[in-house]
Amino acid sequence: MPILHPSTTFLWVLSTDQTSDWSRYISSWSRLYAYPDLEEYGRLIQQDQLTVNDTAWLFAWKNGMNLSRAKQLRVEQDIVSKEQLLHQLRKDFSLTTFEEHFSDLSAIWQAFLLHILQPATFPIFDQHVYRAYRYLTTGRPCELPFGKANRMRLYHESYLPFFNQIVAATTDNSQTTDQALWAFGKFIRQYPTFIRYD
Repeated sequence: MPILHPSTTFLWVLSTDQTSDWSRYISSWSRLYAYPDLEEYGRLIQQDQLTVNDTAWLFAWKNGMNLSRAKQLRVEQDIVSKEQLLHQLRKDFSLTTFEEHFSDLSAIWQAFLLHILQPATFPIFDQHVYRAYRYLTTGRPCELPFGKANRMRLYHESYLPFFNQIVAATTDNSQTTDQALWAFGKFIRQYPTFIRYD
């Protein structure tokens, strides 16, 4: 299990600890999570009902910057315009209904919309958490494969069970777990020479 330790020279050193201490891993890596407007995200994601503006804001937040005009139109036409359906799915979720109405979205946006609708059930899924997941399960980082169907299959069949295993093994909530995986996955991409491969 990768744990980040401050060295005496104030550089961060990555070591591998095979004790499977998920609480220690989450604690170490979640502290390095840095993403703008986290408080607003937390406030919105916990609300019982989201407005059209809330949903649009969450997609811009996930994008990490203002949406391009094309992405903004996509959010408006393919997601926000289905406001009543979104309210229904937030109260009484059905994966079949979700897939019937939102399968045209990219895999990352589908996963994020699942997260918006049911944040306790569906974690955020992106390149960074996937990279962390692959390193933690195989000893090697790997980028997301191409293809929406492949990505959604990985999300449901591999990533969700892995994520839920971590949450069940710790007293941390899913948001803290997500933050730790995101920070570690981003670290792997930015500093590949710090990673030891078994």
